[in-house]
Order: sequence, then C-alpha cells, then structure tokens
Amino acid sequence: MISLVVALLAHVFAPAPITGARPAPAAAAVVSHALLRARRPLACSTFKPQPLAMDAVSVGQIVVGTVLGMAEGGGYLLDVGAPAPASVHAYEVCLKPNSTRGRVPGQGFAKLAAGEVYEAAVTAIDGDSLNVSIAQAQRSISWRRVMQMIDEDVTYFATVLRIGSAGATVDIEGLAAFVPWSHWQLSETERASQDLCGHKLHVKFLEADQKRERLVASHRRVKVAQRADELAAGQVVDGVVTSVKPFGAVVRLDGIEGVDGLLHISQVSQVYVEKMESVFEVGEHVRCLVIKVDPKDGSISLSTKMLERRAGDVMNNRSAVFTR
Repeated sequence: MISLVVALLAHVFAPAPITGARPAPAAAAVVSHALLRARRPLACSTFKPQPLAMDAVSVGQIVVGTVLGMAEGGGYLLDVGAPAPASVHAYEVCLKPNSTRGRVPGQGFAKLAAGEVYEAAVTAIDGDSLNVSIAQAQRSISWRRVMQMIDEDVTYFATVLRIGSAGATVDIEGLAAFVPWSHWQLSETERASQDLCGHKLHVKFLEADQKRERLVASHRRVKVAQRADELAAGQVVDGVVTSVKPFGAVVRLDGIEGVDGLLHISQVSQVYVEKMESVFEVGEHVRCLVIKVDPKDGSISLSTKMLERRAGDVMNNRSAVFTR
C-alpha cells in the first residue's frame, strides 16, 4: 500500500520533459502582438511640442514647432503647442540672403516637409493664433555667431552673392554682408563681371549693427593682417598711384596684391599743396613712408613729406625722394 502511494506521488510531481518543449501558440501570439505594439510608436512617432501658456507668450519668443503642411493662402502651418496652428509666411521660411529679388535681404523661399521640426520666433499674436518666423530665429542665431567671431577677430570664408556699383554682397552665416570696393581691390573690368557670383572670399569684419541689420566686411583687412611684418610703421614702400582725389592719392603697394595705401594731401610735402592733380597723376610710380597701419579697418597711411631732404623736393626734385 505504501509503495503504491509513493508511486502515485512520483508520477504527480515528476518534471515535464525539456526536449522538444515549445510555448503554447496562444502565448506566442500574445508576445508577438505586444512587441509590435511597442515598436509601432517609434516607427511613426512625430515630435509634439509642449502646450504653450498663451498668456505668457510674447513677440520675439523662440518656440519649437513641427511642420503640419502648407497653408491655404501660402506659407506653412506649424504645431508649436498653441491651441491653433501657427502660420509661417512664405518668405519667413528660411534664411537665404538675397535669394529672392525684391525681398528684404536675409529672407528667401524654401520648401518644408511635414514632420520637420524647426525653431521659430513669434512675430504676432492674435488670441490663440500665432504668426512665427523661422528666418528670424535663424537670423538671431547667425548674429550671435557673428558677434562671437568679431570678438575673436576671425577671418571668414564668405560667398559672393551679387555685385553692385559700390561693392559686393557676400553671405556670412546666412546674413547678407557688404564689402565696399575700397576693401576689395579689383579692376573695373573685374567688378563688372558677374563671374564673381559664387566666388569665395576671405574677409574680416568692419562693422556690425544687429538692430539696423547692417554688416560690413573687408578683404583688405585680411591682406593687411597677412603682411603685417612688411607694413609696420616706419617701412619704406614703393607703389603706383591708382587714383587721385582732392584729399589725396591712393597708392597700390608693390609686391602686396590687393593692398592700397592713402597718401593724404597733408603728407605730400613740407610745403603747402593746393591741388593733388598738380603733383601726382594716375600710373605714376612713387616711394612712400608708412606712418600708420590700422588693423581695425585695414587702412594704411603713407607720407612722402617725411622722405624730403629739403622742403618741396616732392614737387621740385622728385628723384631725390623716389630714387634714393
């Protein structure tokens, strides 16, 4: 009797065979569907901005938004967390200086895809509706970069966008910057060529005013910085007169491509000079003394007066000044 009870207990508590064991089909189906449910949100998820407290939103505030699609009247709609989608005008979509004629420099058209995420600046508030500008947000970031580069006196590799009568417009961090011809020495033929568009140019900064959206750059500053040892005050340099103005003569320095100096009328001679045209003419070779180099604007001040042995040599005995 005891042996019979032991046999029955052994049968009841015996472990199930391991070889060939498989989970039940129903369990496998449950696990499979659970995995699919976990994966599906990752594959199709879209960034959803945090809800905005509309009473705390202000013009100029930077918000993050997801592109919903194109608006009926043009431009795009963005989900920025407001009760209603925010509107982006077509020319406030991206920062492309002078990419569209007739538009404000620094604005341009671009195509946005639904689901893309951008920072945008609030430009107008009307109840629960917002107008925002992606270009303005990008412009703010670009100005911060520019101001940092100015503080560190960085040389920037800019792209020429267009050519004008007074100078060239270049792209610096997506901002339109102006390079006057006085700071990029080119011949009249070169200035008239549209082949310069797309040309790369090393520049340093001359002026930056974010409020006025004014950015001025100089290629001359780069040239002067590269030849600083040769252009120190006290150096005697040779050059060719390229322009004669009432206030002085512009001298293209020999051996230093793209660098001009100014020979002011007060620095021509120890005697009074009434008219520059009576002393110098374009194409004339001259020898000058460097009296000042300003690294801030790349200007070089020259003097022939300080090379005179006797007052008036520049006008009466020029060889005594230019050939020694």
